[in-house]
This record gives sequence, C-alpha cells and structure tokens, in this order.
Amino acid sequence: MNRSLLSIVISLSLAAAACEGPAGPTGSTGAAGPQGVQGIAGPVGADGREGPSGPRGVQGIQGLPGADGEPLNWADVIEDGNLYDASYVVGVQLDDVLWTIGSAYNAHYSGMLWTNAHVVEAVRELEAELSGDNPRPFVVRTGTPIEGSGTYLWTEAIIHGDYDPEGSDSPDVALIVLEEDLDTEIPSILPRSFLDDLRIGQPLGTLGFPGSLAQETFLLPLATFKDGILSALRPFYTEEFINSDPEDRINTADVLHYNFWAEGGTSGSPVFDHNGYVVATHYAGKVRFIPGGDGAEYVVDLSHDFGIHARHMWGLIDQGWRRACRSRGGSGRIIQAVSRQLERRNGSTVKACQLSPCTHI
Repeated sequence: MNRSLLSIVISLSLAAAACEGPAGPTGSTGAAGPQGVQGIAGPVGADGREGPSGPRGVQGIQGLPGADGEPLNWADVIEDGNLYDASYVVGVQLDDVLWTIGSAYNAHYSGMLWTNAHVVEAVRELEAELSGDNPRPFVVRTGTPIEGSGTYLWTEAIIHGDYDPEGSDSPDVALIVLEEDLDTEIPSILPRSFLDDLRIGQPLGTLGFPGSLAQETFLLPLATFKDGILSALRPFYTEEFINSDPEDRINTADVLHYNFWAEGGTSGSPVFDHNGYVVATHYAGKVRFIPGGDGAEYVVDLSHDFGIHARHMWGLIDQGWRRACRSRGGSGRIIQAVSRQLERRNGSTVKACQLSPCTHI
C-alpha cells in the first residue's frame, strides 16, 4: 500500500471515531437464571438467658369438701360374707357328758370345716383317753341346738403336712371332713393374688366360741364376735429362725398378730378383713398367769393374739384336696398320729385350746 492510500484509511478511521453518537437506552432485564445450590447452614447460636418469671397468679377458690365415707359396719361385712352361719363349735359327745374343745368354720369347701391341727389333736386325745365312754366327735352350727339339724358327726380330718406338734410355731391348720355337704353359703378365703396385701393397722374381726361361755354354748351355741386391728405380721419363730445369723432373718409373714383377745375355746376361729375375706385361722394368744392367794392361777389378757396366715390354708388345699375327696369316699381316717400337751406354755404363749365340759346329759 502506498503512503497516500494509508493516509486516507487513517483519516477515515479518525473521522468515524470523532463522529460517535450518545449511548442508547438500557435494554429490559433478561429472565432470571435458575437458583444455585443452597449453601451449608452456619452453626446455631448459643441459647439466650431465661427471662424472669412472671408474677404468681391469684389462688383459686377451694372446692367444697366431699361427702364423708360410710364407717365400717361389721354387721354388713358378716352378713355379706356369709360368715355367721359358717361358724361351728367343735366338741366330743360321750355317753353322759358333752365337751366343747374349739371352734371351726366353713370356707372354700362345702363338705369340710377349717380349724386348728391342735384342736383335732385334742379331740383324738380325748377319744383315746375316754374310749370306754363311746366318744363321738361333732360340730354344731351357730344358732342351732346340739343334736339338732345343725349338728354333724365326723371321724376324719386332714392336718397340714408341715405342722409340727412339738414346736410352738408351724402351720397349725386342719380340715375336718364331714360326711355330707353343707347347705349354707360358703365364705371365701383371701384370694392368692391378695395374700401379700395385708396392711398393719387394718381392721380385723373374728367369730368363735369362748371356753368361758361353755355352759351357754351347751344351751344354744352362739358364735361371739370380736374385732380389732392387725398389729403386726410375723414369721414363725422356729428353732432354725432363732439360731440363724441375724443378717439372714427374713419376715416371712406367716402369722397375723392382732389386738383382740380370743380366749381359750376360740382356737380354729376365722379371722376376716373388712371385705369379708378369711385372712387367717386363730390359734394362739399371749397371757400372763398370776398366782392367787388360794393357790389358783389367774389369767391376765395381754391383747396379743395370733392367727395362721391364709397362705398356709392355700398350702393345705394344694397338699390335700385329693386326699380329702378320697377320704369322704370311706377310705379311712386321714390324720397324723401325734401326741402333744393340750396346753403348751412357752413363756406366756398359750395355744388357745380349752377342754370345757358343758353339762351332763
């Protein structure tokens, strides 16, 4: 390219630059692009301080007190639980005299009565000692005369397999096997599921035949009611327990300790709770013997009496109900052949068994 042509091109370029117009208006915004990926969240900040509590509100108006519950009515408990007609006196009839020995009651079975093993033993010993007088063991329902429609003869009994006639503490319970079923309503033993639910201080009642009323019982047997409270639950104070290491002694709650005096003759009585369940069978009490100036001994009640826990009644049921059914079929006597002193004094503890001659007949 020659020099004159180059000069022309340069001149045209400069002229074009010198003649450029003003900028045009801004065009409209384009469509937004897609959102980008969200970034990682930052760390959570520390909690702020708790604000001050607001002022306490005004206490509302106290509601009206509820109605008082009805007081315990033992008459209703006895009636609803069919307990009175289930009470029996235990005795032996000889050719010319009647002896009352203890108490018994109907529960769970229709053809057997609960009593103490030591009551059964007392009957057996009396039978042996007076065999020449034609002894006949009997039971009589409360409110019916002896030898009347509520009198039943018996020859067979079942004693708890763990009963120790030589010891002071063991399952002193037995079943008298009758020769026919009873036609009265049957009370209930405390259910197995409630055996551990007895509480210190709860009310208890009993129905039995005190030996001090033997003459009245002969004229017309009438069960006597007493009530009190459960004072304690105690273990059997066996030789093994007494001689054991103190750390190994456990309260197995085999015995109910209560504060009503169930005197001699009431052995074998039912002890029941406020719901009418039989919770124990009465068997012993603490008394103090005070010598009198006439050489006789006088008994002072200490209001400490004891019953075998219902768990041992269930234990006898588990041990012996099949044997009981067989015995009623006439297979012979089912009874432990044991011998013991009728009244055992160990300190001031006395088995509440009392032989009471009623009257000559």
